[in-house]
Amino acid sequence: MRRTKAWWASLDAGERIFLVNAERDADGGGQSAYLPGDCSECGVCGQPCLGYGPCNSCLDEMIRIVDKADEAMKET
Repeated sequence: MRRTKAWWASLDAGERIFLVNAERDADGGGQSAYLPGDCSECGVCGQPCLGYGPCNSCLDEMIRIVDKADEAMKET
């Protein structure tokens, strides 16, 4: 769904902050020398995760926030 001003307004301030930062930093996780070769650090929270990109917890939160805003827009 298109992210209009009304879409963003359906989220509270904490959700907006988290979503903007998470989408900006999601692929920014780094490879630590202390982690196995198939693991990296989540770019959002810094926790070790299997593979690359955001960890499952951050990804679930991002999906929940986007779904909440999408549902709010469908109701209008």
